[in-house]
Amino acid sequence: MSETYVRPPRPADDYFQRSTSWHDLGPHLDGEHVFIDGSGFDQAYPNLRTAGFSVVVYDADLRLVAEAWGAVPLSEAPEQLARDGEDYGVKALTDQIAGGKFSLYIDCMATVRCAGAPEAAASAASQRAHIWAGRSEALQQAAVIKVKAHLGQKAVRDGLISQFELDGNSRADLKAKEGATAARAAMDDILVIEGCHALARQAAQYAAAQEVHLSRAGLSDSMGVGALKIIDLGHWPEDLGDEAHGEAHETSVPAAPPPAEGLRPWRVRGHSLLAAPLFFDARARDEGRASSVLLFCTSCFGYVADKKGRGLQDKCPGGPIPSAKNNMTAIRRGRHPKSGKGLLGSPRAPTEPEEGFWSGHFSQGSVSGAQPEPPSDGPKRPSVREVLPSFGLQLAQAQQMGSRALALRAEALASRQRARAARGPGSHPDLGS
Repeated sequence: MSETYVRPPRPADDYFQRSTSWHDLGPHLDGEHVFIDGSGFDQAYPNLRTAGFSVVVYDADLRLVAEAWGAVPLSEAPEQLARDGEDYGVKALTDQIAGGKFSLYIDCMATVRCAGAPEAAASAASQRAHIWAGRSEALQQAAVIKVKAHLGQKAVRDGLISQFELDGNSRADLKAKEGATAARAAMDDILVIEGCHALARQAAQYAAAQEVHLSRAGLSDSMGVGALKIIDLGHWPEDLGDEAHGEAHETSVPAAPPPAEGLRPWRVRGHSLLAAPLFFDARARDEGRASSVLLFCTSCFGYVADKKGRGLQDKCPGGPIPSAKNNMTAIRRGRHPKSGKGLLGSPRAPTEPEEGFWSGHFSQGSVSGAQPEPPSDGPKRPSVREVLPSFGLQLAQAQQMGSRALALRAEALASRQRARAARGPGSHPDLGS
């Protein structure tokens, strides 16, 4: 069973249109040429889809004798796909006639296969079995012909299609579009639903961006919501002299990912300490294979790695110390401060085991020097409405977003039509009614 969608109301109930001679058809055809086509609008939006069908009948002398068109009923095709219009056109024809020898022109290969084997199309395995049930006798002597769709006069000149097939299929296409248009929802409803779809796309993009951030930064779900933000570590003094001496010859390596915003640094003797995973090379960093962890101060840029560094034993002076200028430059570039060979990952708050590991390294050799801030879950995670303001749109704003989406689609369609026209004549003639 197809999924049921909440749809805006249709403008009318009866969509079946027909020429006055339609009821004169049958019960058996003899040499007629029948063109069947289906069309659909708003196919990208399940709530707005409308499918139309058409049946155009020419006699043996290639004169138009009857036609019928309209919107496919929701009860027959809940999903309202363009393919539904193709199949329902065959149903509309075989509801009117009992059989006969005639040529049936269809531009949808799936419908061609079903019309050529209606018994299989009506089997339990077929999605549209209810449409094809009981059509075998009426189609028994029909010659089903696959006709190429959406061609122009150039195709006739190239011998890809006859002029009669082009005219008949083009007329069926116009009528099918007319049928699908009759059941389209009101423009206000279309704009609202398209605006809601635009919001859903933005939500998906936002969620995907967060997944990418978590993956790149190597964060886990045990780090608290504060690790999801991005902030600056503070002022980074530019020291062109240091950058120009002693480091210009080094091989360039990828910079470390930015630190996570909203982290609670570990406070020890005035230092604001963050930890950064240390990797042997860029490949190890991409694969997340950390060799150790480097602890550094965001103010003075003293650091320690596996208790072999220095610069954190004394109180933090509140700014970069002269001996730590190279540390500052290296950490900023995502490198190990001393060797410059290792790479740093995204800085984060030290974990409790790491704090315990390093506590004995600081002055007085005890944990008493550590001054952690009161336990906290970190800054409050911004709500979805704060992060993505468009989630709070009112109805009128949703309609405006839908209008922009429609305008973009219309511009893309017009661009394709201009490009097609520039390649040469290809539009089929205006057949009229």
